[in-house]
Amino acid sequence: MGADTRLDVLEDLFFEFDETGAFVDWNRLVPEVTGYTDAELAELTPRAFFDDEHAARVLTAIEAVFDEGEATVEAPLVTADGERIPYEFRATRLPDDGDGPARFAGVGRDVSERVRAERERMQALDRMGDGFFSLGRDWTVTETNERGRAILAAAMGETPATATVEGVDLWEAVPAAVGTRFESAYERVLEGREVVTFREHFPPLSAWFDVRAFPSETGVDVYFHDITERERQREALEDRARVLREMHDVVADRERPFDRQVTALVELGRRELGVEYGALSTVADDARTVSAAASTEGVETDAEPALAGSVCRRVVESERTVVAGAPTGESDPAATLDGAEDEVYLGSPIFDRDGAVTATLCFVGGTRRETSFSDWEVTLTDLLSRWIGHGLERERANDRLERQNEQLERLISMTSHDLRNPLNVLEGSVQLAAETGESKYFENSRRAVDRMTELVEDVLTLARVGADVSEYHPVDVDELAEGSWQSVPTDGGRLVADSGVTVEADRMRLRQLFENLFGNAIEHGGWDVTVRVGSLPGAGFYVEDDGPGIPPEDREHVFDRGHSGTPAGTGLGLAIVREIAGAHGWSVEVVESPDGGARFEFEGVTTRAEEGNLEGEGD
Repeated sequence: MGADTRLDVLEDLFFEFDETGAFVDWNRLVPEVTGYTDAELAELTPRAFFDDEHAARVLTAIEAVFDEGEATVEAPLVTADGERIPYEFRATRLPDDGDGPARFAGVGRDVSERVRAERERMQALDRMGDGFFSLGRDWTVTETNERGRAILAAAMGETPATATVEGVDLWEAVPAAVGTRFESAYERVLEGREVVTFREHFPPLSAWFDVRAFPSETGVDVYFHDITERERQREALEDRARVLREMHDVVADRERPFDRQVTALVELGRRELGVEYGALSTVADDARTVSAAASTEGVETDAEPALAGSVCRRVVESERTVVAGAPTGESDPAATLDGAEDEVYLGSPIFDRDGAVTATLCFVGGTRRETSFSDWEVTLTDLLSRWIGHGLERERANDRLERQNEQLERLISMTSHDLRNPLNVLEGSVQLAAETGESKYFENSRRAVDRMTELVEDVLTLARVGADVSEYHPVDVDELAEGSWQSVPTDGGRLVADSGVTVEADRMRLRQLFENLFGNAIEHGGWDVTVRVGSLPGAGFYVEDDGPGIPPEDREHVFDRGHSGTPAGTGLGLAIVREIAGAHGWSVEVVESPDGGARFEFEGVTTRAEEGNLEGEGD
């Protein structure tokens, strides 16, 4: 070690070496840090401080010092004990005094803290869900986290495990990004030193990204989040909103005859399912008639695929939706139908008020799909079949129940009106989801779709409520009345249920009967009305209130569909009451209650002697 002790106060390693690479001088930190003695250092060259992995880089730097006069290299310093310490070395040529060979000075600085901080930073970047990469001013990729490396490698058409990402020119490595918003945005950051955020689709990867680009000391830092799934959900919601609105427009078009409405809906289903053929077939006495059809050859066609008949038959036999033609393992067992091996189909039954299959809605395609029909596609088919079934029922009843038909038309009109609110919610939520990306708007959209489904179901329930009851269970009238009272807005009203009667009935339909009667009492008697449920001599029970009552001249018509005592009424409440009673084989009559209100008496009721607290089945 030389005699210049001033070098010993340096906090960095300092050493001198000649043009042969041999050490000629060093400060006290060199032996302290490397673990080599002064005698050993005198026999070594800088090459001894580095492992084979970094030797080539170090030798290149030494040659640069010899040729150019200075160089910098970062590599782990390997001590005599084998410890590896991150170091940055800078070497420069010393002034030539002309008395001997050229000499060079080297300074080594421990960068362990910086390397550790960088490592922790990269680990943090790797843990986050976003992709990250840094660009130099020459557009060279200088740094990436794991996610960023994977995305860049995919954009380069390479696999992350083998791709060379750091050190490449971004635009040369990913030419598909040249001329896109990605390039223009990064240029704005580099040139204008401004933060840029944007959402963009990258077609080569079929992916959408939320991108945030920031200026850095060396160029541009880019963070990006893959929002492909979110965008697909948004597009799916927009598509579903469009389909539901189109369905709504068809259903709400009162100027379009029913048969044209059906044809339009069949065409809508065929198009949305992506198949070649769709048909509505009516079934009667084992005979099937195609009453509406749509195909790729035109909206209407008589050229029915042979498979359609088999599908229709299977739907009628199973009385359920039949799906087949999806990938192996995802098809319905009905895929064994003749001709189904290379085709796909989706068929739904259409029921009448008695629960019998009277028609089918079937869609057939000539090419097996890569994926099965989605839940949405099955739901759409079910919605179409249910609405068409309702329409068919309405048409069948047109001649013999003209007044009932008029009421069903009102129901459809109300449904069309009621669908507007959830449709508007759905459209607004889709727009907000696209603007903000917040998951709550996707949830709002889903709830709107569920609400529309509920509305359709409610209409179908009203249309079928009067069907005959096939299953009877013991029902405690007082207990069910009290439960039904809780389901009706009755703030201020009072119920007295003391009939002591247990009847054989359909629990859910009897609950509807009570809810309609209670709602009627509240509507006409006010919030402070008192309603009593009691027993009749013999077999029967009554529901009465202390409201204004029903004039004698109106009592004959109160059960008619469409008859309402208030402008806001639908005229369905008491009609449903009569239909439920008739479905059970009961008679119902309205008379005046002892308090001057309305009293509804139900007779012909099958009752049981009350034994304890009987639970009705069928909830």
